[in-house]
Amino acid sequence: MKYALLADIHGNKHALQAVLEDLQYQKIDKIMCLGDLIAIGPHSNEVLHTIMNMPNISIITGNHDEAVLSLYFNEPYPDSHKHAKPHHEWVAQQLSDDQAQYLKKSPRQITEDINDIRLLCTHYAYKQGMESSPIEKDPYKRIMEPTSQNMATLFSQNDQDIIAFGHHHPKHDFHIKGQHYINPGSLGCNDKPLARYAILSISKEGKYSIAHKEVPYNRAPLLQDYDDLSVPQRDELRKIFHGQGRSE
Repeated sequence: MKYALLADIHGNKHALQAVLEDLQYQKIDKIMCLGDLIAIGPHSNEVLHTIMNMPNISIITGNHDEAVLSLYFNEPYPDSHKHAKPHHEWVAQQLSDDQAQYLKKSPRQITEDINDIRLLCTHYAYKQGMESSPIEKDPYKRIMEPTSQNMATLFSQNDQDIIAFGHHHPKHDFHIKGQHYINPGSLGCNDKPLARYAILSISKEGKYSIAHKEVPYNRAPLLQDYDDLSVPQRDELRKIFHGQGRSE
């Protein structure tokens, strides 16, 4: 069984397309999207349209997905995201009802047992007892730097063999005390024109391996689309999440 792990696409259709083209050569059985499909990048609609029309794919929601949905459905918006509210309002205005409902019905976590390997897919670690709390309650634990000890602390309430997650955009890969923590790195946000993802392979005998991938793509159209689409907070977004100003 081969899983493609995609995290934090963040409305970047160009990076997503590069990964999907690369996956054509990987003989993948299932794609798992680990949250934050939308926002930050300018292409939330296109990303959702692509994902919604793909077979053998499962998604979970992330904090940006849910913050946008809170605006779309006129629900309380999280104070922790108020710095991004102008951008989230713009993204919410672009969503179709089908897209909003698709995200709204998606789970926060997925667990699977594959040949005696227990897999958890989550956007990040939740505060104790807050797995079902609305996004306005800020249910995620604070981001911790990627170290093996920090991963064990973050996910101390989880006992799965493999924990796949996103949220923190750098790549993580740690194995400690029988648990493996995998973050493929943000697919859509990188200071280099590289789209990241990972492949998790699980054999019939219950053995597994993890391969991290980086796919180059032309990022110039993405950076230009921020201007062409008049994306709110675009200069800040390009600088923080792509390491760029107005151009390559």
